[in-house]
Amino acid sequence: GVRGAAGLPDDVPVLVYSGWLAPERGVDTLAEALVELPEAHAVVVAGDRRPYFAELEARVAELGVGDRFHFVPYVDPEQVVDHLSTATVGIIPLRHLPNHEISLITKYYEYMHAGLPIVVSDVKTMAAFTRELGCGEVFTAGDAHGLADAVRKVLADRGRYVKPYAADGLLEEHSWDRQTENVAALYERLTGLVPEGRAGGTLADELLAGVPRFADATDRGDGLPEVPDGHAEPSRAPAELVDGAELPSPERRVVVLVGTPTGVRRGVATAVADAARADGTDAVILGPDFAGPGDSSRRPADVLDAAQVLLVPAPKTVASGRDRRRGTDEAQNRAARTYADFLGRPASSLLDKLPELPQVGWRAALPEAIDAEVALAPVLDALKPEVVHACDPVALLIASHAAARATKAGRKLHVAYHRPGADPTGFPDTKDVRRALQALERLGAPRADEVHAPGAAQRASGTQEAGSRAAVADVTAERSTSSASARDASAHLVIGPANMAGQGWAWAQAAERFLPGVSAEVLALHRDGPLRFPADRYLTSSGWESADLHLALRRHVVENATHVLLESGLPVSGKAARSGRFSGDAYPLRDAGINVGLVFHGSDIRNPRRHRELYAESPFADPNSQVSQDLQPRYDARIADVADWDGPVFVSTPDLLDFVADRWPHAVWLPVVIDLDAWRPGPEPLTRGKPVVLHAPSRGTLKSS
Repeated sequence: GVRGAAGLPDDVPVLVYSGWLAPERGVDTLAEALVELPEAHAVVVAGDRRPYFAELEARVAELGVGDRFHFVPYVDPEQVVDHLSTATVGIIPLRHLPNHEISLITKYYEYMHAGLPIVVSDVKTMAAFTRELGCGEVFTAGDAHGLADAVRKVLADRGRYVKPYAADGLLEEHSWDRQTENVAALYERLTGLVPEGRAGGTLADELLAGVPRFADATDRGDGLPEVPDGHAEPSRAPAELVDGAELPSPERRVVVLVGTPTGVRRGVATAVADAARADGTDAVILGPDFAGPGDSSRRPADVLDAAQVLLVPAPKTVASGRDRRRGTDEAQNRAARTYADFLGRPASSLLDKLPELPQVGWRAALPEAIDAEVALAPVLDALKPEVVHACDPVALLIASHAAARATKAGRKLHVAYHRPGADPTGFPDTKDVRRALQALERLGAPRADEVHAPGAAQRASGTQEAGSRAAVADVTAERSTSSASARDASAHLVIGPANMAGQGWAWAQAAERFLPGVSAEVLALHRDGPLRFPADRYLTSSGWESADLHLALRRHVVENATHVLLESGLPVSGKAARSGRFSGDAYPLRDAGINVGLVFHGSDIRNPRRHRELYAESPFADPNSQVSQDLQPRYDARIADVADWDGPVFVSTPDLLDFVADRWPHAVWLPVVIDLDAWRPGPEPLTRGKPVVLHAPSRGTLKSS
């Protein structure tokens, strides 16, 4: 028994807990209560050493009760009751969760059959049953002092608490043999599978005694619509491409680089990009976003193609003075090394003080330049352009450094500098800032391969600043028309990137199966783990981060899709779409003439605050619980991003309508799709002596595991 397994004598009170170890099981409360019970020992019967096992051991050591808190291994199921019977009291210290409130858990029955009085926390069902039966005491969940008091009461009159077990039929009623009859009847009602009756036994006996004969399930009584004439049921396998596989790569690429807050709105950027595209060259406008999460969607009216504009988050680390711990911040180390290389000075000399331009201190004048370089340099390197068109002095500084790195890597990077003239930069218009920009230009211009006078690019392209908006509007309309005509006349639906439990793939297959003329494509984030659901393209973590892949995916979707369903407030084209936000894809795709919808699966839209109001036994009842602390800020950030969305909204389960109706009253339930062919039973169910049920939750505490 547990007493012998822990090496304890017969006269020592033993408090036993048997089962899974996790924070919500409250076993730490038992350890804390042991401090107030100096004569008692606790024995925990547990399985493999999960991460929480070590946390619990550390807590036990911290409390100083390690010599009276024992861990022993599981035994075979048929030995459990005898094993537990050598203890003195059975402990169930569960914390409040929905499944804890409604259950009489297995260990409760095991304690009863082992003849143990039970001390249980005030979870609803077990607390009520304990009080009604009189087989133990109840304490407030998480209250170690209350648990200790309850144990003392039970130890003082143990015989009174075990007496109810002697009642005729009580233990037989609360046994697995009796409960199998109820469980089997429930499955019969739910499935409609009726076993052949057997005289002289219970329904459980009939199910377990032999092979039942089920009603014929081969007829197509599934209520699904018939497949339209001429539209065969699809049997295609997922393409299972990874990242950019089979996506075309540009033969030549140029980057139009800006380093100032207003850079992408300047006519020179659009003029240079348009000229490059006219020659069939892939042109990307790249700039910093000092005020937001970065973007490829907040397209200024005078920027041609949202698929080819990247605004990269450039937090004002240096500009705000948050860079004082020099030598400890990797971004600042990178900035120091960058400037050291440029000025030919040792990096160590720059860790305490950034370099100064002639007569101008960087901190006081233009610290945003460092922030811009730290943000843009890795993206520029990853894009590997042949040419960089620098459109302002900050961009020139960044481009010259990139050219030096390319040379070291054995690659030629051509830098063209387009002097900005008197255009506003978006930086403070002060004397020091103007002098700093002039100094950057003096330092960088000699390193450029070519230098153009202000306005030269606009004049060469025939796009003067005053007329650029109209010209770009014409080009944008022409591009939209050509993209739409290039798509197939039939609809092409793209779904992604969450693919929760394979639902993206299931919806896509349903659309192909029952909607004539519809093809579908599923993009999904690749997740490590044993479950991998089908998709046409998996995005790895590195692919998700890649600006190059973002551009390729965006181009692919714009050229091929007629409809896009974005899942869980995420874009399909990767993190470069506004730092991985829904709005990063939704608006530019809609601007390109694509029908865009938003679909939620569960925790991506379930507001913990609202859930507490709707459900008394909400898992978010405690706003300070770990699950509330995890999900609330994610929800808040997501809803802030999607708040202005006025397009189609779907939810995969009807309860989620409670969380979207106030914001999107037009939201529609998009039911979960079940592939009946995949789930039709092979061997007839409930024919084995021991049924096996598979439950694979994404988050056990929310799925009542």
